[in-house]
Amino acid sequence: MDPTTRAIRLIITAFVAIGIIFVIFFAIKVLILPKLQADLVTQTSSETKFKTNVRIGLDSFAGYAVIRSPNFRDQLGRSEIGVRTIDDKANYPDRMKALAKGELDIAVFTIDTNIAAGADFDIFPGAITLIIDESHGADGGVAYKQAVPNVSALNRRDAKIVATADSPSETLARHLIANMLPALASEDWLVAAKDADDVLDRLKKANKSDPAVYFLWEPALSKALALPDVILVYDTSKVSGTIVDVLVVNRKFLIEQPKVVRSVEEAYFRALHSYQNAPGGMAKLVMDDAKLNGDTLTEEQAKKIANGIQWKNTMENYAQMGLLTAADLHGLPTMREMIASISAFLVKTGKLKTNPTDGKESALFDNKILLAMQTANFHPGEGQDEVVRGVAALPALTDAEWKTLMTVGDMDAHTISFGRGRATLEIQGTRDVKDVAERLKAWPTYYLTVIGHARGDGDPAANLALAKARAKSVVDELVSIGVAPTRVRATAEPSQTQSGSAQSVTFQLSQRPY
Repeated sequence: MDPTTRAIRLIITAFVAIGIIFVIFFAIKVLILPKLQADLVTQTSSETKFKTNVRIGLDSFAGYAVIRSPNFRDQLGRSEIGVRTIDDKANYPDRMKALAKGELDIAVFTIDTNIAAGADFDIFPGAITLIIDESHGADGGVAYKQAVPNVSALNRRDAKIVATADSPSETLARHLIANMLPALASEDWLVAAKDADDVLDRLKKANKSDPAVYFLWEPALSKALALPDVILVYDTSKVSGTIVDVLVVNRKFLIEQPKVVRSVEEAYFRALHSYQNAPGGMAKLVMDDAKLNGDTLTEEQAKKIANGIQWKNTMENYAQMGLLTAADLHGLPTMREMIASISAFLVKTGKLKTNPTDGKESALFDNKILLAMQTANFHPGEGQDEVVRGVAALPALTDAEWKTLMTVGDMDAHTISFGRGRATLEIQGTRDVKDVAERLKAWPTYYLTVIGHARGDGDPAANLALAKARAKSVVDELVSIGVAPTRVRATAEPSQTQSGSAQSVTFQLSQRPY
């Protein structure tokens, strides 16, 4: 073999050897080493003490602070259960898909986002097993006073609502439209924003004379109300059963791992009870949780946020999930009622084409875990006993006080018609009054004035008396089916028209001055 050939072979052999070494190095670095490192982490980490690891999907909302808390993890750890929280930045459709695929065992939704995201599946991927919290002032709509002094000022076709799309803010806006703003029901009313801070920026740059309301959540809500000429038009402190956060469990996981789900729920209630009875209470938890999410809150901001969230305790869950009597609810809506009400206004305002829960509301929740806890006399811990914080009855008003009430808006209700010259409710009218009573539960702080009307022909005094009699018939029916007599009154207005539309009543919602 000549020297040239030998040299070429040596070079080729060297390249092959280098290639083999590179392949071996690559295999060790990419395939073998990561596995060895993962095994090392597994063998030396705290997760090895857990028999089960639960994956929970959520976002950074302060209401979920208990689920992210050290106390919750410690409580679960005692049952040899680990927990991994996965923040999807409030991407509810993706969260629902992950729950359906089994990539999440449990997920947190508001009732409305659970309905909207779950409607795309043949069956809802998860079952509601626990109520986490309800917004009581943490979400609201503001406006410039000169353009929108009250809700009624928005009932015009050119009005706009600025809100974060697919958020509780949008849901609160839809609740308002469905019940008090019929002029917007079929209009392109939503101006979609990225988040609450974006809504706040748009408010600052807005023309103060434009008919627009801006829906946002804390702490952006407080910042908005600090601006000159900005007032609160509508917020969750005035409504009940609308913005409610719930724990949703993958159905297969619920069937196969009921003991784990029960441990999760008991750990949650123990942690919640502990924080509520600790110095600083929930405000301190909110502050600590904000730091974990990279935010900084002042003590005052944390208190404001905590006061705007009503975390639901064990007893309230028993009551609203159907395990106590109607009397024990103290005016709170049941889970079935909340699902039915929310589904109805999502359909009415076009968020959903059809109602996926109609007549099947109970299929969306499962109270068997709570029932097992109730049967075992579960109590979350030492400290103040838990009670159902029901709806406080509105105080009776004098005639003078009724006149001082601030008008919120007119309820968009079915026309309750009367026969000509008559004040007696017909069968359909009685059904429509019952619907008004059901919807009135959503506003436990509002008073209701029933205004009677009559045709304008004939004797004005007799017409006014007929109008008042019609209003009284409706009020009497409302009281007979459970509406507190202290929050409704009958009145009448002089006839303005000769048409048959005057043979009815209208409903005006009002509140006490701030």
